[in-house]
Amino acid sequence: MATAVAHPDTPAQSAPQLPGRRYDHIFFSGMSLLLLATVFVGFARTYYLAGVFHAQLPSLIIHLHRAAFSCWVLLLLAQTSPGFCWAG
Repeated sequence: MATAVAHPDTPAQSAPQLPGRRYDHIFFSGMSLLLLATVFVGFARTYYLAGVFHAQLPSLIIHLHRAAFSCWVLLLLAQTSPGFCWAG
């Protein structure tokens, strides 16, 4: 098995840029904001604004499930926002 070793004086070549790559952050951030708005509107009467609409509060397991899902949507929004980066 042969292994190619780059010479230390040779500069590393960068990967070619894909077309439309610069719009990825805008697209995914916009989609996650749309998802967040859809979730809020869909659950506003029965969960987020339950006190305003005098809705019956759910059982503990349903409340925990909705809270976990809400945190998941917020995490998705944080991951797709332009300021968030896993690797420095």
